[in-house]
Amino acid sequence: MRALPPFERLPDEAIVMVGPQLAQQAADEIGALSVVGFDTESKPVFVRGQTQDGPHLVQFASAERAWLFPLQDPACAQAVAGLLARPELLKVGFGLAGDRAQLLARFGVAPQGLVDLDQTYRALGYRASLGIRMAMAVTFGRYFEKSKSIGTSDWSRQPLSAAQCRYAAHDAWGAFRIYEALCAQGIDVVPPPAVAKGGALRRPRSRPRPQPSPLASARSADRRADAG
Repeated sequence: MRALPPFERLPDEAIVMVGPQLAQQAADEIGALSVVGFDTESKPVFVRGQTQDGPHLVQFASAERAWLFPLQDPACAQAVAGLLARPELLKVGFGLAGDRAQLLARFGVAPQGLVDLDQTYRALGYRASLGIRMAMAVTFGRYFEKSKSIGTSDWSRQPLSAAQCRYAAHDAWGAFRIYEALCAQGIDVVPPPAVAKGGALRRPRSRPRPQPSPLASARSADRRADAG
């Protein structure tokens, strides 16, 4: 993937580190949207038996901006809790099962409106979880930089470094950009709502399949490579 041209970057001035004075304003800006990129960061646990007390940072992103909420701040935690409680605000990201469990433990309420884009790629034929880096390569033909050393750094320590802020912002922003691209290709990434019939829950029938797209072509090439 490193041979691919790099994906564009979000300008530093578009990355907002939210503090107590900005928490409600930022929540209002995010709440006015219908879809945002989403991710969380936690201080890693390296000792067996040590309890994970994350997440320590929650990120939201639109096409033009990313907001970073440190949960150590009570005002930020309250703002995030309000956004997570809104099912109509779709929060798209990758590998959100772990985030969901940590957020449930942190707030005591299951987060609403989470859309894991890994599930969309599985529905398209990819057998393993792609993650954001591979999804960028498949969808855009671009390399998405992610530093392992920054990803495993201490996210509980404040203030965060500029490199940590960029890393966190791009995880959420990249997910949003991928969501936009999938929608532009006619791919429905939103799980259909459960429909009650005769007292039982069922899923409505799938929508017609979209026309072949660059993403579908890449999937076919991936299958041919596996067969060969």
